Amino acid sequence: MKRLTLFKVFVSDQEEACDFYVGKLGFRVAEDQRVGDYRWLLVQLPDNQEVSLNLEMARTGAEQALVGRQAAGQPLFSLATDDCRRD
Repeated sequence: MKRLTLFKVFVSDQEEACDFYVGKLGFRVAEDQRVGDYRWLLVQLPDNQEVSLNLEMARTGAEQALVGRQAAGQPLFSLATDDCRRD
């Protein structure tokens, strides 16, 4: 194994999550596929296609309980920047 490439992030609203990651954080939509009522939505940083976030709709009670606290209060992932105020 060399690296992790995909993180699943449970969200309560995929459109709202996409707007946040793309509009506020500068990610880009890498894939947006629909199969029936299922939506496969991946976002990536514009200059890094090696790591994707799967913005997964929380459907079950257990998944809904994870929205916003998926790693027991710890960050699920960290983002690095050279200018925090700008970003």
